[in-house]
Amino acid sequence: MKQEGSIFFHEEQQFKRSWLIVLVLVAMFIPIGILVSGLTKEKLNPQELVLSLIAIVAVEIPIFTYFYLSKLETIVTVEGFGYRWWPLQRKYRMMLKDDIVDIKTRKSPAMTYGYHWVPGFGWVNNVRGRMGFQIKLKSGKKLFVGTQKIEESKTALEKLLNTRIGEFRNEF
Repeated sequence: MKQEGSIFFHEEQQFKRSWLIVLVLVAMFIPIGILVSGLTKEKLNPQELVLSLIAIVAVEIPIFTYFYLSKLETIVTVEGFGYRWWPLQRKYRMMLKDDIVDIKTRKSPAMTYGYHWVPGFGWVNNVRGRMGFQIKLKSGKKLFVGTQKIEESKTALEKLLNTRIGEFRNEF
């Protein structure tokens, strides 16, 4: 366990729950509606309908639970910067301060949430909002991590790296 005072910054971000609930309910009710309409047109027998409904619920509930519980955690310690997607990752993916070549504040790619690759950004980790950090590592890899607390995290990263963090500017 880390000693007290070695953590400069910690943030937990979760998806907005209201739109998530609406999205999952719509995703569940569309196939259910299709199945029920098939039953009324006598294309399905009741036993097939029940089995299909069980299959839909068995798939949708774990997906809903995952999105409801998942969160992006970021941490800045004396060793470096880390992030993880809980509950999928138990340990933080740490970038040691000596491995970080460049870091800038930047707007996130439009409408990109979750964990995925975007040209020009590298691996994007974002839950909501439009601001975060573009990180370039010694290995040449790029990483974008979104944050809701841009000033607090910027201060912690500046303390870690002993340098000021500027804004990202296109190189065109």
